[in-house]
Amino acid sequence: WLEANAEYLVERDYESACKIWSGNEMLLTLHKMGITTATFPILQGHFSAVLQKEEKISPIYGKEEAREVPVISASTQIMLKGLFMVLDYLFRQNSRFADDYKIAIQQTYSWTNQIDISDKNGLLVLPKNKKRSRQKTAVHVLNFWCLNPAVAFSDINGKVQTIVLTSGTLSPMKSFSSELGVTFTIQLEANHIIKNSQVWVGTIGSGPKGRNLCATFQNTETFEFQDEVGALLLSVCQTVSQGILCFLPSYKLLEKLKERWLSTGLWHNLELVKTVIVEPQGGEKTNFDELLQVYYDAIKYKGEKDGALLVAVCRGKVSEGLDFSDDNARAVITIGIPFPNVKDLQLTSATAEGTNGYAQSWVSYSKMADAALTTATDETVDIYPRKLLSPSTALVLHSTEVECY
Repeated sequence: WLEANAEYLVERDYESACKIWSGNEMLLTLHKMGITTATFPILQGHFSAVLQKEEKISPIYGKEEAREVPVISASTQIMLKGLFMVLDYLFRQNSRFADDYKIAIQQTYSWTNQIDISDKNGLLVLPKNKKRSRQKTAVHVLNFWCLNPAVAFSDINGKVQTIVLTSGTLSPMKSFSSELGVTFTIQLEANHIIKNSQVWVGTIGSGPKGRNLCATFQNTETFEFQDEVGALLLSVCQTVSQGILCFLPSYKLLEKLKERWLSTGLWHNLELVKTVIVEPQGGEKTNFDELLQVYYDAIKYKGEKDGALLVAVCRGKVSEGLDFSDDNARAVITIGIPFPNVKDLQLTSATAEGTNGYAQSWVSYSKMADAALTTATDETVDIYPRKLLSPSTALVLHSTEVECY
């Protein structure tokens, strides 16, 4: 089925193509394969039996010896568990959640090492100093996208007596409740306990040279914007002691600014004042933890430099649930508004299915950006007590003019 439909993909971007089906369309396809509401429980039983690691006792030379039955690989188990989980949601409660799913085949290209061919003697011979050749290979990926968070929440909603849901970034509660498909009869939105004298939150629309900080895609491409943001960031580092967080909308902009600031010498000037650390894209958790420890140590054990600057990305690891209290975040700077990628297939599918027109699609799109922005700036302004020995600052570097959005 995957190979047959791969011939009908629609080109989207450079070296990118896709085809999308609704959940109900996928159910028809599964029915033709013999996977139906009646047969799926049988398949679940077979899959459960396959996953069991049984040991059999067999007599060898009069002695009993334990022999483990071969099982499928760990990676195959993970893939099949995910597939059966999705199919369970699709068939559950007379396919109640089918409309909440999109199924997509995506084609991209990746570079792989060319397979070596052995000679007639079965030997692989490579000329001296010759590198392995690489070839571009088409890769097809089958995706099951759940566009409604209420689907996952349905596993506990109605099956327990009490649900206590807490977070510092749930507002607005009305839209959050509707997304989960549940009504919270008891709600509490507490005010901040931090005094106004302990924190300052503001929007900066222009830099030290008076240039407008309109952080749209077109403007962030210009050297004028990049230099102005860099000058402002340096000014904050020279003014604010201890730790400073700087959040950017994307890794692409992060790399772009870093490359520009390295070429102009501004990056060197930043390193004269602070220990500069950049959040890596991807990577192992242990490496990320080590990076954070470098940041904490630079603040705790001050030497010639006054603390550290951590440049990160909204929706990245740094912005999600890490503790940057007190000296670890004396200033939090966000550059621009972290709108999701407008060409993202999951985003376009979600806004098209869950809204009744352009206006509401834009509202949903804006909420995603607001949530990411709130999560980042909330590292300084939080709802639980902290020993704020000196004021903290949250800055949003973006013009307030309408055309910037």
